[in-house]
Amino acid sequence: PRSKHCNSCNVCVSKFDHHCPWVGNCIGERNHTSFFLFLLNISCLCLIVTWCCFTLLSTSYHDIIVSLNNNNMSSHRPDNNNTATVLLNVGLILWETVLQEPVVVVLLIFCTLSSWSLISLTIFHAMIISLAQTTNERVRGVYRHRRHLNKADAGCCTNWKNTFMKPRPPSLLPQNFYTEMDFRNWTTNAAEKNHENV
Repeated sequence: PRSKHCNSCNVCVSKFDHHCPWVGNCIGERNHTSFFLFLLNISCLCLIVTWCCFTLLSTSYHDIIVSLNNNNMSSHRPDNNNTATVLLNVGLILWETVLQEPVVVVLLIFCTLSSWSLISLTIFHAMIISLAQTTNERVRGVYRHRRHLNKADAGCCTNWKNTFMKPRPPSLLPQNFYTEMDFRNWTTNAAEKNHENV
């Protein structure tokens, strides 16, 4: 059950995890560690960009407050400290900040949503590494309710050690696989088969 033929790549993948459209490749025994590190790095990068956007907006917000305070001091206007006026002022200052930094606001929203998704995916892959499972096995529920024994599970620490310290096995594809494979012909034939089945 750990090896599977991928219809997208047209190859059999040892310890098949999933076909990833982000990297345009199957994730399996030979590249799962690299994929996890990719997820970890891109999650950290997204968090850094989110934090930088938030810092820029916060700085812009405080700069607007300072400039308004300087204007109020120079005009000697009395301060209205009732709650409605304060809330209105905060709302206007926030709106002014958004108008000053629209690209940063859009980037902040995008990176916040992306961070949520990427961190969730990274945590999911950390969990399946800890359990010595693959995404395919987890989604299909192979080891749920103890129906089957996971022989690869050697305990959390050993599973992490095996994932990161075990040498990468050699490729089982022939050396000339990519030169002999006519991908255009294969995709055309696959499309014709799908069209005939419809």
